[in-house]
Amino acid sequence: MIPAQNPFYRTALAGPHDGYGRVEVWRGGVPVEELILYDPTLAYKWADSPVFLSGSVRATLTSRVARTLSLTVSDKFYPYEATDLLNPYTTQLRAFRGVRYGAGDVDEFPVFVGAVETLTLPANGTTTITAVDRSGDVVLAGFPNPRQAQVGDLVTDEFKRVILDALPDAQFGPFSEIMVRVPELSYDYDRGSALDSLARTASAVWYALADGRFVLRFVPWTVPVTTQLLDLHDGPGGVLLAAAPTRSRTGVYSRVTVSSERPDGSTPVSATVDDLDPTSPTYALGPFGIRALQVRVTGAGNQGQVLATAKTLLNRAKALTESWQFSIVPDGSIELGDPVELSWKGRLKTQIIAGFQIPLDATTVMSCDGRDLSSGELPS
Repeated sequence: MIPAQNPFYRTALAGPHDGYGRVEVWRGGVPVEELILYDPTLAYKWADSPVFLSGSVRATLTSRVARTLSLTVSDKFYPYEATDLLNPYTTQLRAFRGVRYGAGDVDEFPVFVGAVETLTLPANGTTTITAVDRSGDVVLAGFPNPRQAQVGDLVTDEFKRVILDALPDAQFGPFSEIMVRVPELSYDYDRGSALDSLARTASAVWYALADGRFVLRFVPWTVPVTTQLLDLHDGPGGVLLAAAPTRSRTGVYSRVTVSSERPDGSTPVSATVDDLDPTSPTYALGPFGIRALQVRVTGAGNQGQVLATAKTLLNRAKALTESWQFSIVPDGSIELGDPVELSWKGRLKTQIIAGFQIPLDATTVMSCDGRDLSSGELPS
């Protein structure tokens, strides 16, 4: 969760308030223009200034490109020339969602940093823009030729090296405490695949934060929560507007086997983990039975690494036993991976934010996807 400057921010969210969104246009590391949400009551003020008509940011933790910005502007801002303001070749967008208080001061939060990807000019007087976060730049950079990883270095150091090789100006946020060393790894031309392999080696995920910084973190719903839960409740003083839980066994397993070929061609390493918790709904020796998943990975050079991967995958599967979709008053401070406590119709539920869509206009609600918390050591 991104901290607010004003201690009354959450109180303001739960009551009448002035929410707003804005988008900065950057080029060459410098802001060149600001797009503000169109207000028909102030139309005269924006006659010669770029405004956007609607917009939102979709964030998904399980995607390489975690964030996508969708924006609609007037058709007069379609870049007919390659050098126009919103051209997709040199333009980066930075979006913010905020609250304006009565005295005029604001609390605003970054919700997106990334490059313009496509612009479309439909026949309705508007231009639609899609932008993707900085992970898209990393993935598209690729490698000019296959190469070897820096074996023995910390995975976190190798992760930074691979990203900085593609984006020299990249910045990094706080990582999980990952002390895993890089095994024998070979990269082909796919830089995204290289980062995926490093993340799997550490039982982690990699993504770009709302402010564009890159992180490598343990899968958030597979580790104990160590930060304060964000309270999202319905009723008076609450910001939780609707919630819908889903229970399913689709994608849920009670046994996971992970195997990895050794770089030297010797006997592959493998590990199998069962859910042996008698209190678990997916207890392997109970009514749920054995539902097995077999996974082959690269980059795991020893038994400990494949065992850690198997435990993580089993915990990820268990997190799907119950997931919640819910809508709240738009809150720019929420980040992917944040733990929240939902209080809905008298029921309490801890969920981890796995995805959300936050609007940049003042009237649309924010929709969120949650994952059940499934943490702790699992016996092999």
